[in-house]
Amino acid sequence: DSYNGSEGYERLAKSAADADGIRITVIALDGTVLADTAADAGGSEGLEGLENHSDRKEVKEAIDGAGVGRDIRKSESFGTEYLYTAKLVDLGDGERIVLRAATEIRAVNSYVYGVLFAAGLVSVALFIVASALSGAIARAAVRPLTLIKNGLDRALSDGRKQPIKPTKYGEINAALKEIDEISGKLKDNMSDYRKERQKLDFIIENIDQGVITLSHDKRINSFNRLAGIYFGIPQDGGDFVESYITDPVFNENLDDFFQAGTAKTFDITLDNGRILEIRLIPIKPSDVAAIIAASDVTDKRKLAAEKQEFFLNASHELNTPLSSVLGYSELMLINGKYEKGFVETINKEAERMKSLISDMLLISGLEGRKTIEDGAMNIRQIAERVIVSYTPKARAKNITLKGELSDGIIFANGEMITELIANLVDNAVKYNYDGGTVLVKTECKDGAVILIVKDDGIGIPQKYQSRVFERFFRVDKGRSRGEGGTGLGLAIVKHIAGRYNAALTLESAEGAGTAVRAAFKSEAV
Repeated sequence: DSYNGSEGYERLAKSAADADGIRITVIALDGTVLADTAADAGGSEGLEGLENHSDRKEVKEAIDGAGVGRDIRKSESFGTEYLYTAKLVDLGDGERIVLRAATEIRAVNSYVYGVLFAAGLVSVALFIVASALSGAIARAAVRPLTLIKNGLDRALSDGRKQPIKPTKYGEINAALKEIDEISGKLKDNMSDYRKERQKLDFIIENIDQGVITLSHDKRINSFNRLAGIYFGIPQDGGDFVESYITDPVFNENLDDFFQAGTAKTFDITLDNGRILEIRLIPIKPSDVAAIIAASDVTDKRKLAAEKQEFFLNASHELNTPLSSVLGYSELMLINGKYEKGFVETINKEAERMKSLISDMLLISGLEGRKTIEDGAMNIRQIAERVIVSYTPKARAKNITLKGELSDGIIFANGEMITELIANLVDNAVKYNYDGGTVLVKTECKDGAVILIVKDDGIGIPQKYQSRVFERFFRVDKGRSRGEGGTGLGLAIVKHIAGRYNAALTLESAEGAGTAVRAAFKSEAV
């Protein structure tokens, strides 16, 4: 009750204003100012000059809100900018008032500036102290790392091994010891590496091939002496390889190689007439994309050409007298005056020789890269014709010849594919058992047209399977001659398959038959 009435409110206001520069106002809930330390507290005239405060933001918030309100504005009563804080106070017996404190903004600013100034002084003092101590702390903290760094420098240096200088740090000494041991091993390994690198460089420089390594953008990474001679590459050459090797065949194959990423082998002819065999070899994964190996095969190619020419001439020269022998032997058989067995032997051997010459001429044409017109064709139709033509021969040996044929379009020469299938079927019939079966199958799978010729005949021993595609190679020479074989059938198959980049595989087991598989690229219709 001591704060009731106007004098009591004044005492309340003055008791709350316990610091200089703070204005305290006691406000009734209807906004009437009951007391104010900045007004004339001695009478009612000072208070009467103050407006009703019910519309003041901080007062409204204190009464209507959570009991506390704040605002910053210029006082309408005194014309000074204040920071206002109002609080709803319960005086007891149901009487409540709003007690508001106001502080001039400039006083707050002065306080804040003082605090900031003091904080600044403290910060400067701390910075000076920290600067003085940081050098010593940093040196102490970095010293172990410096010791380790020095140890690593010794490990990586090419100088002689230096003894370890112990420190007062036990852990550092252990680390330096480990580094020293690693250093010794590293030096030994580096020495071995340099020796091996020198050997490799010596070998590459002295092999009879020109060697170039290419990056992924076709720039020359390195090359040996012979490659520089072949293609005129200067010692510091690091330009694109096409700048030195301008042959169109090379550039076409190089583009194909970088697209497909598979090894390629081909010949190019230099301006001086020398023939080089080029091998493009992919390297994965590596910064080096490819190796070019160039071999001078001029003499080899000339010898092969001379051999080819001799082959052709000899075959043509032998063909004429053999035709005469066959003609006369057939007349002698018709005449019946001569020993039939002798004449039949002459006729049979002449037929075999004629077949041999025919096969030799065919291989000669394939090796000579004779121009042959190719086109799109259905392999099923060719296989059907071969089955029909070989059915009488199969029946004569009591062998069942059948087909499981699907359509498959390939780009090739009809005569060549006929020759390939015919040679496979001929071998399957020749080297089959009485009552055996020969299956000719075509199918399309994974973008390829696959031809399979399979028999259940005598089979091929494992040790001979890698040689069956060689010329004149026979597993059973006696049986082969008896059947009239020339030993060139599978060699012809290999050449034709190679001409069309067909993958050729053989599966066989002695006494359990043989299956030959040729996979051609499928041509979409």
